[in-house]
Amino acid sequence: MIRRVLLVLALLAATLSQPAFAQTIASKVDYVGTVRFLSVTGLKAKDVNGLLNLYIEITNSDWDDQEGYYRIAWLDESGFPVWRDEAWKPILVHGGQIAKVLVNAPTPKARDFKIEVSADANWFGSTGPASE
Repeated sequence: MIRRVLLVLALLAATLSQPAFAQTIASKVDYVGTVRFLSVTGLKAKDVNGLLNLYIEITNSDWDDQEGYYRIAWLDESGFPVWRDEAWKPILVHGGQIAKVLVNAPTPKARDFKIEVSADANWFGSTGPASE
């Protein structure tokens, strides 16, 4: 009986200490402007040696190459920033392809995240973050 109680407590502790990964991709991604051809279609996160690691898949739905930009906002369990704003990182996604991006949190304080994505080929003539 004591073993069962300890097992349940251990499972509960492990569940409570996990970062907020069980949310949908849409809840983790903000598109700057109305990004026309690029979208985040895959997202995995895990803790490796105390640092949050992300595996992001960005899909190009067009047949032409598309240049986009992404950055990560690193957050604590409560959703507060734990790192300064990152610079936009360019990414080239070939036509009909999926780009795979691996990102490591810069601090062990990061337990959650938000991904921002923009692209040169946005709707309504808007451009990527270089014009912001």
